[in-house]
Amino acid sequence: MTTISFSLALDNNNKWDKPIRPEGTSRVMIAYGAGQDSFISRHKYRAVYDINYSTGETNKIK
Repeated sequence: MTTISFSLALDNNNKWDKPIRPEGTSRVMIAYGAGQDSFISRHKYRAVYDINYSTGETNKIK
């Protein structure tokens, strides 16, 4: 099992990133594979969630 954790600035002024709104909802995509620890292989499983950072509520989009 691999566990990855990270931290991001709420707004890093990068033209490719959208600011994270701690009081609202942000869309997050996760992707993972089965049984292989690889950052270069295509991930078999993926999902998109809306996450409310204030309440912890999540809503799976697809």
